[in-house]
Amino acid sequence: MLENFAGLVLTVEDVACRRVLGQLAAFFGLSLMLDENWEGQLDRLDMAAVRNAVGLLGETLRPEVVALVDAFDIPDRVLNSTIGRYDGNVYEALYEAAKKSELNRIEPFDGYHEFLQPRLDKEFLKLGNKAYTGDIRARL
Repeated sequence: MLENFAGLVLTVEDVACRRVLGQLAAFFGLSLMLDENWEGQLDRLDMAAVRNAVGLLGETLRPEVVALVDAFDIPDRVLNSTIGRYDGNVYEALYEAAKKSELNRIEPFDGYHEFLQPRLDKEFLKLGNKAYTGDIRARL
């Protein structure tokens, strides 16, 4: 798979795209070395070099990650994730997902009375987003 990936990268005409895909192919190959436990095949210094290279490539690829993932064009419904939504409604989706969660099926949730309720400052919560004067640390 790695050989095919690297071979296809060489056929990419766009120089910037070929550079990023080449880095991605190298990252993939090195990560295989870590995941498939090559430590018995390579000595300690070589494995340290592999780990170091994975870290450096990860830092190099970080600015490209969103574009790389978007290039796969996987629909939100397939990802089943509220983060990185195509429509941008991340917070609304997080709220809806939380409402549907098994953890929130019981009202109030298990452990509320025992753990959370004794620590809630209901007077403070009533203030909402209104300006609060005073040292908040003293209230916590």
